[in-house]
Amino acid sequence: MPAITIDPDALGEMAEAIAWSEERGPGLGDELLVAFDEAIQRAAALGPSCRPALGAPRELGAMRVLVRRFPYVVIFMVRPVAPAENVATSDVADDNEIHVLAVAHGRRRPGYWRTRTG
Repeated sequence: MPAITIDPDALGEMAEAIAWSEERGPGLGDELLVAFDEAIQRAAALGPSCRPALGAPRELGAMRVLVRRFPYVVIFMVRPVAPAENVATSDVADDNEIHVLAVAHGRRRPGYWRTRTG
């Protein structure tokens, strides 16, 4: 499984969404946290639920995965990682990392995260 990194802004978005959900119903924030984690794991697996991010140029390579039960989308990119020196290639579990760019509400501010692509 590739390494996973999360943009600090995406962490903030996640925290805000969890807090908002918890205000709406006790335990709902915890359920959303579990759903975010599950979505990020599906992103790391690069399975069939991963699709190109809507509204982003294809050459950008941004992908999206839906957060089940909630109106959120995890936007991510697959980045190559250079192998460490003196480590045999066969010892490296994966030569890519999943970088989460945004945890976006599915119906608000489409594409605002594009400036985070580096």
